[in-house]
Amino acid sequence: MPTKLIELTEEQKAKMETHAEAWVKIGLSTEPADFEAAKPLLDKIYEFTDVPHPDFFFTTSSPFETVMIGAAMLNLSKGELAKLPQHLSSDMPFIAELIEKSRELIREKWSSYLGGNLWCWWPAMESFYREVCDLELPDDLSDRGRVHTELSKLIGWWYPTNWYVVMTDRPEKISIEEGRLHSPEGYAIRWRDGKGIAAWKGTVIPVEWVTGNPPDVVSLLHWEDIEQRRCGFEIIGWAKVIDTLGGVMIDSHPNPEIGDLYEVNIPGVGKEKFLRARCGTGRDVAVCVDPSVTTALEASARSYEFYEVGDEYIPEVRT
Repeated sequence: MPTKLIELTEEQKAKMETHAEAWVKIGLSTEPADFEAAKPLLDKIYEFTDVPHPDFFFTTSSPFETVMIGAAMLNLSKGELAKLPQHLSSDMPFIAELIEKSRELIREKWSSYLGGNLWCWWPAMESFYREVCDLELPDDLSDRGRVHTELSKLIGWWYPTNWYVVMTDRPEKISIEEGRLHSPEGYAIRWRDGKGIAAWKGTVIPVEWVTGNPPDVVSLLHWEDIEQRRCGFEIIGWAKVIDTLGGVMIDSHPNPEIGDLYEVNIPGVGKEKFLRARCGTGRDVAVCVDPSVTTALEASARSYEFYEVGDEYIPEVRT
């Protein structure tokens, strides 16, 4: 087995995509974590680092719980840890009280976690060189990589300490669009305790925006985060933005499904162009378009990823 690689063979390169796809599935897995299978691997990791095996293994349902509880329990003695149930939740009165008393400690120590299957890029790379390229690193480095890689297939975030490890279940839902977290209804990633993260095209947003309480144009104009502001505008619809901000029509097409081209000055963002048209359901819709377009027909063509203007790009029905 090689102990050093200078370049990849064509056969190895050909296997990269399949290997990457397999690890993407691991990273996006919503199967329940296998905590029991993870314990001996965690023991092995402690052995590699010359730290005594952990006395306790705990589990939680979400990473929010793991980092808060994991850090807060640093205040507990071994005797107190021994009295805790294996599965922990901030809904438990004792844990809730412990978290409240440990706010400063949590702020200091919460980040001492590892990402499990959600941090799959390193194990994907390590396993490719070890499994596909037969790379054998000196001493026990390859064994260390193998153990960490196998652990990453089994659990989510984990929080290690000298006495205990807190392991996290995998999410029950991950909604992806074009490679980015995105969900127009509820959390884009949600764990089994109901906690989650709302996201719009990869940008984290307030969950209420996609659970029946969208923002209004006026509040969005004063929203500090510009990326979230743009997401909010997309959620409520650019037609409302045009109506509220008084967009200027710069071109109009006789076909209502091609529509009208508007320019709108959005405070804090600048001038943007929008195509407002009639969709196949009979409703008016508005989409943000390339600021370089000068006609409604050109904007319509661009919305269908055509980059030349002509009658052939006029849709029979806008969808």
